Amino acid sequence: MEASAYYKDGELDGVYKEFMPLFGKLQKEIHYKKGQQDGLYRYYDDEGRITMEYMYKKGEKVSGGIVDPPRLPETAEE
Repeated sequence: MEASAYYKDGELDGVYKEFMPLFGKLQKEIHYKKGQQDGLYRYYDDEGRITMEYMYKKGEKVSGGIVDPPRLPETAEE
């Protein structure tokens, strides 16, 4: 597994990305703020479509679930 992450003052802060081992494609995207999940959590299939999407606030899941049918992400950054 390959991943990229950003830290601030020793805590996750920013977008954590995890990539599929064989293909190098994005598999997970998790937003953090001060060490807690805060913002989007997305899980992607091998075709780059979003299959699960959750919203977190200060470490607590507030909404989301399975995306059916899976969809491509928006082209603009959020």
